Amino acid sequence: MKARKTFRETLQDNDKAQRAWAVAYGKPVRESALNNVAEAKVRGPRKVSDIPTEHMEQKALVQWWGHQGPAWGYPRKALYAVPNGQALVQYATNPAAYMMYLRAEGFRDGVVDLCLDIPSGEWHGFRCEMKRTIGGVLSPEQSEYQGMFLSLGYFACVCKGADEAIEKIKQYLHKGEPA
Repeated sequence: MKARKTFRETLQDNDKAQRAWAVAYGKPVRESALNNVAEAKVRGPRKVSDIPTEHMEQKALVQWWGHQGPAWGYPRKALYAVPNGQALVQYATNPAAYMMYLRAEGFRDGVVDLCLDIPSGEWHGFRCEMKRTIGGVLSPEQSEYQGMFLSLGYFACVCKGADEAIEKIKQYLHKGEPA
Protein backbone atom coordinates (compact mmCIF):
# COMPACT_ATOMS: atom_id res chain seq x y z
CA MET A 1 0.00 0.00 0.00
CA LYS A 2 1.07 3.56 -0.61
CA ALA A 3 1.91 5.78 2.33
CA ARG A 4 -0.66 8.46 3.07
CA LYS A 5 0.16 11.98 1.99
CA THR A 6 1.26 14.45 4.60
CA PHE A 7 -0.76 17.58 5.19
CA ARG A 8 1.98 19.60 3.49
CA GLU A 9 1.87 17.36 0.38
CA THR A 10 -1.91 17.71 0.24
CA LEU A 11 -1.61 21.49 0.41
CA GLN A 12 1.00 21.43 -2.38
CA ASP A 13 -1.32 19.30 -4.56
CA ASN A 14 -4.19 21.71 -3.93
CA ASP A 15 -1.96 24.63 -4.89
CA LYS A 16 -1.01 22.88 -8.15
CA ALA A 17 -4.66 22.20 -8.92
CA GLN A 18 -5.56 25.84 -8.26
CA ARG A 19 -2.75 26.96 -10.56
CA ALA A 20 -3.96 24.61 -13.35
CA TRP A 21 -7.53 25.88 -12.93
CA ALA A 22 -6.40 29.51 -13.05
CA VAL A 23 -4.41 28.90 -16.24
CA ALA A 24 -7.31 27.00 -17.87
CA TYR A 25 -9.76 29.80 -17.15
CA GLY A 26 -7.41 32.72 -17.69
CA LYS A 27 -7.75 33.85 -14.07
CA PRO A 28 -4.98 35.40 -11.98
CA VAL A 29 -2.80 32.89 -10.15
CA ARG A 30 -2.95 33.03 -6.36
CA GLU A 31 0.00 34.55 -4.53
CA SER A 32 1.25 31.23 -3.13
CA ALA A 33 1.34 29.76 -6.64
CA LEU A 34 3.40 32.71 -7.84
CA ASN A 35 5.86 32.09 -5.01
CA ASN A 36 6.19 28.45 -6.07
CA VAL A 37 6.92 29.44 -9.66
CA ALA A 38 9.53 31.96 -8.52
CA GLU A 39 11.20 29.31 -6.37
CA ALA A 40 11.25 26.90 -9.32
CA LYS A 41 13.10 29.49 -11.44
CA VAL A 42 15.72 29.97 -8.72
CA ARG A 43 16.13 26.22 -8.28
CA GLY A 44 16.65 25.63 -11.98
CA PRO A 45 14.59 23.70 -14.51
CA ARG A 46 11.20 22.38 -13.43
CA LYS A 47 10.93 18.75 -12.48
CA VAL A 48 8.07 16.52 -13.60
CA SER A 49 6.77 16.65 -10.03
CA ASP A 50 6.32 20.44 -10.41
CA ILE A 51 4.09 19.98 -13.48
CA PRO A 52 0.33 19.54 -12.89
CA THR A 53 -0.69 15.89 -12.97
CA GLU A 54 -2.85 14.32 -15.66
CA HIS A 55 -5.69 14.32 -13.12
CA MET A 56 -5.35 18.07 -12.54
CA GLU A 57 -5.25 18.79 -16.27
CA GLN A 58 -8.29 16.60 -16.92
CA LYS A 59 -10.17 18.19 -14.01
CA ALA A 60 -9.47 21.69 -15.42
CA LEU A 61 -10.75 20.61 -18.84
CA VAL A 62 -13.97 19.14 -17.40
CA GLN A 63 -14.55 22.32 -15.36
CA TRP A 64 -14.02 24.44 -18.48
CA TRP A 65 -16.52 22.30 -20.42
CA GLY A 66 -19.02 22.61 -17.56
CA HIS A 67 -19.14 26.35 -18.25
CA GLN A 68 -18.39 26.54 -21.97
CA GLY A 69 -20.36 23.56 -23.32
CA PRO A 70 -23.76 24.83 -22.10
CA ALA A 71 -22.85 28.36 -23.30
CA TRP A 72 -22.49 26.85 -26.79
CA GLY A 73 -25.81 24.97 -26.36
CA TYR A 74 -24.37 21.52 -25.65
CA PRO A 75 -25.28 19.40 -22.63
CA ARG A 76 -22.77 19.43 -19.78
CA LYS A 77 -23.03 15.62 -19.61
CA ALA A 78 -21.85 15.20 -23.21
CA LEU A 79 -18.23 15.25 -21.98
CA TYR A 80 -17.49 12.42 -19.58
CA ALA A 81 -14.53 10.48 -18.24
CA VAL A 82 -13.86 6.78 -18.54
CA PRO A 83 -12.51 5.96 -15.07
CA ASN A 84 -9.26 4.06 -14.95
CA GLY A 85 -10.01 1.10 -12.70
CA GLN A 86 -6.33 0.43 -12.09
CA ALA A 87 -6.15 3.55 -9.92
CA LEU A 88 -8.81 2.02 -7.67
CA VAL A 89 -6.91 -1.25 -7.24
CA GLN A 90 -4.56 0.32 -4.68
CA TYR A 91 -7.50 0.65 -2.27
CA ALA A 92 -8.68 -2.94 -2.66
CA THR A 93 -7.94 -5.47 0.08
CA ASN A 94 -7.15 -8.03 -2.65
CA PRO A 95 -5.87 -6.08 -5.70
CA ALA A 96 -5.54 -9.12 -8.00
CA ALA A 97 -9.13 -10.21 -7.31
CA TYR A 98 -10.41 -6.67 -7.77
CA MET A 99 -8.63 -6.37 -11.12
CA MET A 100 -10.26 -9.64 -12.25
CA TYR A 101 -13.61 -8.19 -11.16
CA LEU A 102 -13.04 -5.03 -13.22
CA ARG A 103 -11.90 -6.99 -16.29
CA ALA A 104 -15.04 -9.16 -16.06
CA GLU A 105 -17.08 -5.94 -16.21
CA GLY A 106 -15.27 -4.86 -19.38
CA PHE A 107 -12.26 -2.89 -18.14
CA ARG A 108 -9.69 -2.60 -20.94
CA ASP A 109 -6.15 -1.27 -20.78
CA GLY A 110 -5.59 1.77 -22.98
CA VAL A 111 -9.15 3.10 -23.30
CA VAL A 112 -9.26 6.89 -23.73
CA ASP A 113 -9.71 9.18 -20.73
CA LEU A 114 -12.48 11.45 -22.07
CA CYS A 115 -15.37 11.12 -24.49
CA LEU A 116 -17.37 13.98 -26.00
CA ASP A 117 -20.42 12.43 -27.65
CA ILE A 118 -21.36 15.25 -29.99
CA PRO A 119 -21.12 14.56 -33.73
CA SER A 120 -19.31 17.22 -35.76
CA GLY A 121 -18.82 17.21 -39.52
CA GLU A 122 -17.67 13.77 -40.60
CA TRP A 123 -16.93 12.61 -37.04
CA HIS A 124 -19.24 10.58 -34.76
CA GLY A 125 -17.66 11.92 -31.56
CA PHE A 126 -14.47 13.14 -29.87
CA ARG A 127 -12.10 10.85 -27.95
CA CYS A 128 -9.25 12.33 -25.91
CA GLU A 129 -6.32 10.74 -24.13
CA MET A 130 -5.00 13.24 -21.59
CA LYS A 131 -1.31 13.48 -20.68
CA ARG A 132 0.78 15.81 -18.55
CA THR A 133 2.29 18.74 -20.39
CA ILE A 134 5.71 17.26 -19.70
CA GLY A 135 6.47 13.60 -19.11
CA GLY A 136 3.28 11.91 -20.38
CA VAL A 137 3.89 8.85 -22.57
CA LEU A 138 1.37 7.00 -24.75
CA SER A 139 1.28 3.25 -24.08
CA PRO A 140 1.02 0.73 -26.96
CA GLU A 141 -2.54 -0.11 -25.85
CA GLN A 142 -3.52 3.58 -25.87
CA SER A 143 -2.01 3.99 -29.33
CA GLU A 144 -4.01 0.98 -30.53
CA TYR A 145 -7.25 2.51 -29.23
CA GLN A 146 -6.42 5.83 -30.94
CA GLY A 147 -6.13 4.01 -34.27
CA MET A 148 -9.29 2.00 -33.67
CA PHE A 149 -11.38 5.09 -32.88
CA LEU A 150 -10.04 6.94 -35.92
CA SER A 151 -10.90 3.99 -38.18
CA LEU A 152 -14.44 3.90 -36.76
CA GLY A 153 -15.07 7.58 -37.55
CA TYR A 154 -14.26 9.22 -34.21
CA PHE A 155 -11.93 12.17 -33.79
CA ALA A 156 -9.25 10.70 -31.52
CA CYS A 157 -6.35 12.71 -30.14
CA VAL A 158 -3.72 12.83 -27.43
CA CYS A 159 -3.62 16.15 -25.57
CA LYS A 160 -0.75 17.31 -23.41
CA GLY A 161 -2.56 19.47 -20.88
CA ALA A 162 -5.94 21.15 -20.57
CA ASP A 163 -5.01 24.07 -22.85
CA GLU A 164 -4.25 21.78 -25.77
CA ALA A 165 -7.44 19.77 -25.15
CA ILE A 166 -9.53 22.96 -25.07
CA GLU A 167 -8.07 24.03 -28.42
CA LYS A 168 -8.76 20.57 -29.93
CA ILE A 169 -12.38 20.67 -28.73
CA LYS A 170 -12.82 24.17 -30.22
CA GLN A 171 -11.39 22.95 -33.53
CA TYR A 172 -13.55 19.82 -33.44
CA LEU A 173 -16.75 21.78 -32.77
CA HIS A 174 -15.74 24.60 -35.18
CA LYS A 175 -15.96 27.17 -32.41
CA GLY A 176 -14.03 30.41 -32.09
CA GLU A 177 -13.23 32.14 -28.85
CA PRO A 178 -15.17 31.14 -25.72
CA ALA A 179 -18.20 33.17 -24.69
